[in-house]
Amino acid sequence: YLQDQHELRCSRRGSKLLNACRKKPGIDPILWLPMSPAERMRYIRYRLGWLPSGKPAPCSRCHHPSGMNRRHLIACFSIHSTLNLPHDIDDPISYLLNRLPKKPPRSQAARNYWKSKWPQLCAILETLNMHCNPDRRQGYVPPDL
Repeated sequence: YLQDQHELRCSRRGSKLLNACRKKPGIDPILWLPMSPAERMRYIRYRLGWLPSGKPAPCSRCHHPSGMNRRHLIACFSIHSTLNLPHDIDDPISYLLNRLPKKPPRSQAARNYWKSKWPQLCAILETLNMHCNPDRRQGYVPPDL
């Protein structure tokens, strides 16, 4: 029943947030993976669509008038290139979050993959958070993407 309800909600038009999350219901790994509370909050805010914030404003990085929406920020910060992912993926951050393993990976290749991708994701979300919330920048030094 729950799976059917979830699929029904995902198939509805305009269901962006549900479609960005995992296709199967369950506990999202961002809730149990070891990370700081600030990092966890950034991941949850991104999952819920609260990062970037919903306030329309021009991009302070490139001054593009369309504002700071996900699509623009992904292009502006070259996130596909940073994460070494193909450009045909609409949202590379959600793509990787959806691929997070539900349990610790056993193969060395999978462990190495996530050891390189996880810090990149943390740095990207920190940068996006600071870019979208300039009032929180005091003493902030952006990580080198």
